[in-house]
Amino acid sequence: MACAIIMAVLAVYESWSQHHLTSLDPLLYACMGLIVLTYAFASAEHPDVKLIVGFLFGAEVRMEHLFRINAYLFLGVLIFGANNPETWIQFLHFFFTIAAIAQGYFTMWLWANKILNLEAGKIDSDDWSWVSVVLGTEMGIAALVIGFTTDIITLSWGEVGAAIPLAIFMFITVKKK
Repeated sequence: MACAIIMAVLAVYESWSQHHLTSLDPLLYACMGLIVLTYAFASAEHPDVKLIVGFLFGAEVRMEHLFRINAYLFLGVLIFGANNPETWIQFLHFFFTIAAIAQGYFTMWLWANKILNLEAGKIDSDDWSWVSVVLGTEMGIAALVIGFTTDIITLSWGEVGAAIPLAIFMFITVKKK
């Protein structure tokens, strides 16, 4: 998050990805590289790595699969740079960006749904777990959309806003271990 916030504060470019192929691209590589590593490590070390969150074509889908997919998607964001002159590479960058963010939130929702259902007997009416997941998702998506479509905030700050709920999710759930 620190590299992301630094990029947003410096405001040299509109978004994180626009740091690609510039003198500041080490900030982008550090930020995205750490995101990739976070999801890659989570696919092996997260306390709920073996938690089955669903089935796809009869096969179990576990948290480790979702984290690993997200690591690959964020790696795609990094590999296919936004400032590449090739249109198809710019398209793939945009595709991987949308897919990685959506997958991050999808993973968070599946985990919350499974954990809260598994522990339903332990949750009382004052539990804010679902409220925090819903509000975090709404805040993150709203920040990204506002940054992308308006001049109220830069896209960089919108990306920071979208990353905060995902970072909190990773921090809180890994801290369980």
